[in-house]
Amino acid sequence: MRHHVIHFAAAAALTAAAVTATAPAGTTPSLATEIVAQGLQAPTYATFAPNDPNASRIFVIQQNGVIRVIKDGALLPTPYLDLNPIVPNQTFNGLIGIAFHPDYQTNGYFYLHHPLGPSSNNSNRISIARYTVSADPDVADPASRDEIMVLDYPDGLPFDPQLQLHG
Repeated sequence: MRHHVIHFAAAAALTAAAVTATAPAGTTPSLATEIVAQGLQAPTYATFAPNDPNASRIFVIQQNGVIRVIKDGALLPTPYLDLNPIVPNQTFNGLIGIAFHPDYQTNGYFYLHHPLGPSSNNSNRISIARYTVSADPDVADPASRDEIMVLDYPDGLPFDPQLQLHG
């Protein structure tokens, strides 16, 4: 399994930083940075799919609800998935997280965690939904959305009638 440290530059360039593992005894390992891709809009998280036969793919989620793929060092022009219409990017930092099913290479499942926006009771809703990759391994099927759960997330920290704070 590969381990990478991902750092996001303020200029919306994705930069991977790697620490050299082979430093002579008594010395400090050097740190090097490498520009991996440019042209991303507010990237918030990057990951790899487990056991991906195309090991050079990096999946990057953006605050605006768009998931992009960096493949063989290039940002693909077509997004992996665009949830911009349902992910309010001003709430809870937009698209929050992605997790690939451990058997992703067989079942194509991945899970997203994101806000849905205000509900009827004036709180925000958080969704966890499952999606499936399409026949094109670099593009997900937006119609495959299966909402696993929706939780109401209160605005601010609530106090009960006895003035006790609840989180």
